[in-house]
Amino acid sequence: TPAPTLEPAPAATGVHHDPTLIIRLKDDHRSLLKQYAAIKTAATEGRWTEVHNDLLKFRAELTDHLLTESVKLYVYLRLKLSGDPVQLRLMRNFSSEMVGIGKVVVDFIEANEDVAINLEKQQQFMTGWGEIGKVLGDRVGREEKTLYPMYDDPIVSSTSTAAH
Repeated sequence: TPAPTLEPAPAATGVHHDPTLIIRLKDDHRSLLKQYAAIKTAATEGRWTEVHNDLLKFRAELTDHLLTESVKLYVYLRLKLSGDPVQLRLMRNFSSEMVGIGKVVVDFIEANEDVAINLEKQQQFMTGWGEIGKVLGDRVGREEKTLYPMYDDPIVSSTSTAAH
């Protein structure tokens, strides 16, 4: 049997449009940015035990967010955009970039796991955290402006009936 030339329909792969996904991802962004600001404030005020604990929560929430994007957003978009090489390339660039950003953030958090008791790390913390804030803020804006709208319209299969 010859290999198919088209990617399988979403129903065949179990991938489907989730009308609440983008709302949830944007809520994650708000929560992550709020946590980022709280960590920045705690660090500025010298509350290093709180910084340590909040970094662990931040890492867990960021990891959950990235996993959701990977499994639900990017898989769906690969199918949806399979016929549009320009949009597909843009989406893949977003995906690759986020893997790199996620690694940098997690590496920073792991490198600062002892920030509550390490004076040298406390003195250097705000420089690194400030850079992470710039990158995350920029990324959130670009995702919400460019990437998430790609997801908005569900794939319509020939068996679907839509009342418009």
